[in-house]
Amino acid sequence: MKKFLSLISSIVVCTTSLFAQSPKPKPKALSTKIPINFFSKELKLKDDPSPAKKLQLKTDSVIFIPKNFYIQSVEDNTGLKDSIGFVLQPKSGKPQKLIFEGGIAEGFKQYYNSAVKRDTTLYPMIVSIKKFLITEQREDFYDKGNIEYAIEFISNYKGKRMPASSYSGGGYLNTLLGKKKSYDSLFAYRESEYLEHVDEQMGKAIDEIPDFAKGTKINVTIADNNQSEDTIYFRDSRMLDWKDYRGSGDEDNQLNSGIMIPYEMEADYKNQYLIFNITIATAFVPSESYAGRNTRTATILNHEFYRFKLAHVYTLRLAKKFKALTLTTENARQEISKAYNEIYKALMAELKDYDNQTGFSRKKKEQVAWEDKIDRAMQDEVNN
Repeated sequence: MKKFLSLISSIVVCTTSLFAQSPKPKPKALSTKIPINFFSKELKLKDDPSPAKKLQLKTDSVIFIPKNFYIQSVEDNTGLKDSIGFVLQPKSGKPQKLIFEGGIAEGFKQYYNSAVKRDTTLYPMIVSIKKFLITEQREDFYDKGNIEYAIEFISNYKGKRMPASSYSGGGYLNTLLGKKKSYDSLFAYRESEYLEHVDEQMGKAIDEIPDFAKGTKINVTIADNNQSEDTIYFRDSRMLDWKDYRGSGDEDNQLNSGIMIPYEMEADYKNQYLIFNITIATAFVPSESYAGRNTRTATILNHEFYRFKLAHVYTLRLAKKFKALTLTTENARQEISKAYNEIYKALMAELKDYDNQTGFSRKKKEQVAWEDKIDRAMQDEVNN
């Protein structure tokens, strides 16, 4: 048996570990706080929150970046590993530290090491903001807003603009009432960057198989137990506890639940077949979860548990979707990535509906209805 690939990763609200360590010497770790209103005066909030506020930058806005960009390794309460950042000097005021999380680090490392070090005319870099949309629905201290963004990084090379990398996605934006103009942190769902990495690795495995391979097979396992003290795999009998929220934070009204889908895949060639062995699970990561003292109520904890449970419903659906795939050596990469994307996007949409329709647990009638809906969905997935 010849093993072609062993890949372990996590699709997570706020962490990834797909990229190599940054070059030495390492810069000092910087804060991951992003002053959103730096980009445009349009993004500044009024003093009073509104039930639904949409903030948007005009497309093709550009920010010129000076030479002092850096790639750094950061390990803090958001769980980041590799980040790329810049120090920007606005027209007025102090320099602003801006960090784009993990997803673009690898592209910039390659770009920097292969080109910029040899040819300084590649500066200045340009950030082209194609999309930046924040939708807020804040009624209480721990509410979250939704964010969508698409950003391109461009170099000015010999008078021509050349794309260097891009970064897009969506997620939650914590918008504490006490810090309306200083957004606490930007959580990027980087499944697209991860899937590009998986696609590349799977492609290498497929390229190495002999021409006479009969085809592909896929085996899927759902894990519900692990040996790590810092990961709780979903089990219906194991409720969440406030003691599980061990992450760092300094806000009494802040609440983050580190719910993710751990994803492990091996590709082997055996008996003339390329075999994909995939293990998935639904996990809660205590070190990436924080609950301020004003959020620690039984009602809110129950709401977060049902977010965890809803994620597991989609993990079960993903397993079935994987098993139903008809794979060939030509379509394996595309089909696996497509299946994951479809499930992931559906989960994000339903989680958003769950939070909004229940008012993050405040609307008791709607909360009970959603709990019943999630319980029935879980039972259907287990029985069918």
